Amino acid sequence: MDEPFSNLDQGLRERVRRETVDTLRKTGTTAIMVTHDPQEALAVGDLIVLMRDGRIEQAGTPFQIYDQPCSAYAAEFMGPCNRLTGIWSKGRIETPIGTFLADLDLPDGALALACIRPQALSIGPDGQGISARIMGKTFTGESEQIDIMVHPLAQTLRMHSHVRIPMAIGEKVSLQLNGAQIHVFPDDPEGESHPVVQS
Repeated sequence: MDEPFSNLDQGLRERVRRETVDTLRKTGTTAIMVTHDPQEALAVGDLIVLMRDGRIEQAGTPFQIYDQPCSAYAAEFMGPCNRLTGIWSKGRIETPIGTFLADLDLPDGALALACIRPQALSIGPDGQGISARIMGKTFTGESEQIDIMVHPLAQTLRMHSHVRIPMAIGEKVSLQLNGAQIHVFPDDPEGESHPVVQS
């Protein structure tokens, strides 16, 4: 199936997709579905095969692909990430907002890349973590997207929160990080990918 639900509006798309997957599972039918939508791939796939330039980048269950990406390319395709380049030293990447352990075979002094999921970030009152400032807020219904500036970064970091954030734009806050949602890789350029989903 080549993007079978792409032309449906959101509500109808979710219903038809759910009914189709239920029917395939009840009948024991194997299907291969091509999609460019990572959320769709994670929602319906028993096995996801992520393609890059005609080659398999990574294959695994939705949890494996999302929680244990094999590359920055895989991590960024399957969900939004804040990219931070840092210096590799003694088994860890050193970045302006912290030092994170990783199992990489890199020489000390090499560039490495930390991909930080938006849900890895949380904020609280100023003085209880890394000093930061709220630069923007976007309410999306299910969650709020918060843009946070941390000195000396040139770009803002994006945070997702399912809890309403009472702090206003411009307010100083403290940033905290959940290391389980931070993935470290050798420095890698951005790219596009095409996942194939098998149900």
